[in-house]
Amino acid sequence: MRWITRPTGRVLVFFLLSAPTSVHELYVLQKEQKKHSDIIVTDLMESYENLVFKVYASLVFHQHYCPMAQFLMKVDDDVCLQLDRMVQLWNMDDKVNKSIYCQVLPRARPKRDPSNKWYVPDKVWPDQYYPQYCNGPMYVIGKIAGQAILDQTQIFSPLTIEDVFYTGVVAESANVRRINWGRSMVSNTREIRMYKYRNDRTFFIHHLRSSVFPGVLEGTSKM
Repeated sequence: MRWITRPTGRVLVFFLLSAPTSVHELYVLQKEQKKHSDIIVTDLMESYENLVFKVYASLVFHQHYCPMAQFLMKVDDDVCLQLDRMVQLWNMDDKVNKSIYCQVLPRARPKRDPSNKWYVPDKVWPDQYYPQYCNGPMYVIGKIAGQAILDQTQIFSPLTIEDVFYTGVVAESANVRRINWGRSMVSNTREIRMYKYRNDRTFFIHHLRSSVFPGVLEGTSKM
């Protein structure tokens, strides 16, 4: 287990993986697990289509094996996150455990081009728009919200786009509120330069180039 120590609490980090495909991969995973106990290995093959099931596994793991953890944060491996600043800016209320915190995407249209990675045919989702949902690279789910999503998941056939499915379709059905952290989340280096006045409030960056990494995380607005 890898604890990220903080003045106000602790963060336990796990790596969620697909099934190993070779003896060597299995050996490496066993070695890592023995040293750090920080791996969750599923029996799923590595594919984008299986991501929806891997996220389901993380929701189940949080509910069953992390009784003291009030929040589950899903973070992709190409994300830079400043936890201290995130917690500092977090406006918690009495519904914090019943909420999802993320960059909320409203009125997103399904991709209808079959060659697109996020293609969804009309027969799967006939509506013109998705319900509002959380941008997938990072979101935080409260304990009660996570259980509500798991309960409601049972009545739906899964979409391959996991963020739309869990934080949009299922969350909407389960009446789970989504809180927009969009003003503190940046999607790429170009946005860092465009919105540099926001750098002292930024705690999430997706696809960050190392050349701009230090200044942004230290809160400097000069780029």
